[in-house]
Amino acid sequence: MKYISTKTIKREPGIYFIKNIINGKVYIGQSIDCYKRLIFHRFQLLNNRHGNSYLQRSFNKHHKYNFKCGVIEYCENLTERELFYINNQR
Repeated sequence: MKYISTKTIKREPGIYFIKNIINGKVYIGQSIDCYKRLIFHRFQLLNNRHGNSYLQRSFNKHHKYNFKCGVIEYCENLTERELFYINNQR
């Protein structure tokens, strides 16, 4: 996974993504601390311990350099915004 720059990811509530750039599939999530959550996702994926087995298999198959992650938006109404982005993926 491309390294997360501490200069760009804030420790604020928001909606984040992890994208497989090979097949275009996107994992969307919410967190009250986007920086901490994305760091934890990276740790789990790199150690083959992620709770989402589909994402873990994809990560193992396509290698860490073919994934990118970031924040879609910082917001307070997390569940509403997360559902919006999940339902409006292309």
